[in-house]
Amino acid sequence: MPDTTVEPGAVARELPDGFPGAGELTTHRALLAAIVDGTATAPPCVERLALPRPTAWKPGWIESEATASEDLSWAVGVIMGGYLTCVADFFAGFAMLTVLPSDAHFLTAAVSSTFHRPAVPGQMRVEATIAELSGRKAVVEVLVHQNGQVIATTLATQIILRGAAAPIPTY
Repeated sequence: MPDTTVEPGAVARELPDGFPGAGELTTHRALLAAIVDGTATAPPCVERLALPRPTAWKPGWIESEATASEDLSWAVGVIMGGYLTCVADFFAGFAMLTVLPSDAHFLTAAVSSTFHRPAVPGQMRVEATIAELSGRKAVVEVLVHQNGQVIATTLATQIILRGAAAPIPTY
């Protein structure tokens, strides 16, 4: 099946052959459900990097309502762009888990962030959407919202691996 491309912010509607439909359970979707409901044990990097937990998901899309604390600032009152890019990469990976079949995994090949305005300590919403999807590659768009405005946009290119040689994701 050819690559499926959709407008930024829209969920890819056609899936490559062998990818699960919206109602199909996969090991990745089961893991996401456990992460969202708090029953999955987070790996040490999640706490160390102060990464937020997703709060909602559906195939092709995931989000988090999170709080960025002052200790994530370099200059007083401005959250580091590197932290926002780290969060975006993390959520691009979660978006991948919403669409991958159980025998597939992914690796991030590229991440590009654009900062539209400074992020400040406080509430933010992170939203990741699969923008392009094929059997071998995906592009995920991640938007970081604060005070009703998009403050950062990240595009992450993910390489899809199939079979036993692929790394097994854990949370």
